[in-house]
Amino acid sequence: MTGGVSLRLSTRDPVRPTAYGVSCCPHDGRLGSVACVVRADEDFVERVLALVEAVPRGRVTTYGAIADVVGSGPRLVGNVMARHGAGVPWWRVVRADGSLPPSHHDEARQRYLEEGTPLRRSGVAVDIVAAFWQPGD
Repeated sequence: MTGGVSLRLSTRDPVRPTAYGVSCCPHDGRLGSVACVVRADEDFVERVLALVEAVPRGRVTTYGAIADVVGSGPRLVGNVMARHGAGVPWWRVVRADGSLPPSHHDEARQRYLEEGTPLRRSGVAVDIVAAFWQPGD
């Protein structure tokens, strides 16, 4: 595939090998590890990023919700975000429990406070029930 972006994922991801501009090789050659090298084409990356840009201020969605819309797994969405998401409101995409990886917590929390995103009492994660936005709505 030309113009693709290489991403490395576990085979536990529900990636459909020929769908949605994604292809997968069967094995990475490491003993005790089976991994896929996935190539996400530019259109796929753009679809993911466009959904992230559509999340309203003060709301969040999940990697899984975006994956459902684009027809991939949440880890593939996470990899697209890790490699290409710096220019979009990445803090508006959280894990299903409302949390972010610890490395992003401080910056994301500041943005949540600025946007009025509902947080849990602990202030450590988003109140996913109150803040959730369904992509495609």
